[in-house]
Amino acid sequence: ARGDEQLQLEILDRLTRASDASPAPLLCWMAQSSSKAVRKRAIAILGSLQDREVVQQLKFLASREPDLSLRQLIEQTVASN
Repeated sequence: ARGDEQLQLEILDRLTRASDASPAPLLCWMAQSSSKAVRKRAIAILGSLQDREVVQQLKFLASREPDLSLRQLIEQTVASN
């Protein structure tokens, strides 16, 4: 499972460098990963997109996030957008 987490983190890093299509749908999916590290990275990248639809997705994700620290990160991200 650790290898899967590392691969997912690598994919997230590549998404931030790609400029072709919106990464939001994939990021929202990755923000629901079983890996806390992958969820955290996806949430951080989503927060940097400055998109109203993404903010709505983040609110939905906050309602489902099992980890308190990540839920707080989402809430802070939503508040700053």
